[in-house]
Amino acid sequence: MEARLFSPSPNAGWKAQRTNRFSTIEDAKLMMGVILEDNNQRIKLRPTIRHNDVNIKLPKFFDSRKHWKNCPSIRTIRDQSSCGSCWAFGAVESMSDRICIHSKSKISVELSAVNLLSCCTRCGLGCNGGIPGMAWDYWKYEGIVTGGSNETHTGCQPYPFPKCNHHASTKSYPLCESHYYSTPECYKSCQDDYHKPYKKDKFYDMWLQQQQQQQQQQQQQQQQQQQ
Repeated sequence: MEARLFSPSPNAGWKAQRTNRFSTIEDAKLMMGVILEDNNQRIKLRPTIRHNDVNIKLPKFFDSRKHWKNCPSIRTIRDQSSCGSCWAFGAVESMSDRICIHSKSKISVELSAVNLLSCCTRCGLGCNGGIPGMAWDYWKYEGIVTGGSNETHTGCQPYPFPKCNHHASTKSYPLCESHYYSTPECYKSCQDDYHKPYKKDKFYDMWLQQQQQQQQQQQQQQQQQQQ
């Protein structure tokens, strides 16, 4: 079977053939790191918000990398290695983007995937899968520190596992392990050469952070009035 793609080249196409990827049910299961939470629980914790702005005119083309060009996290592609942490990666990547966008590019960070997957016990099973929605709840109330890749070793808690070749033809990286790494232990400290304490490096949900700042300002004003 052969399928033609929409391309200006007449020779462009795709041909079906056997591949070593997903050769067994176990291989396929390793790629399914998202655990679905109970729907009633989700609605209770995160009720659906409906937007009725049906008259919004959408542009024909929109590239977030160009629109928010000073937010490098948007164009950064991370590698989860041999760990079923897609639920954590998807979450911290989106959170990092939102922090930069919300701050109008004044705050550019890479939130730590390993901090989330190792410390959020209610999120799931770490390298064996997790619940994306719970990851957002964790960020909101517990906060997540910074952390880059294993190769850059930046931030408070960088990712401990190396980039690897996920069934691609490139030889830039070694082949990924055939088994998942064990979930790292949760540490409440930053790497030795990092310049910030663990608690001060945490980022929280922007809305909650604003509420906390407003409460602190109100408390300070009340204290000043009492004096």
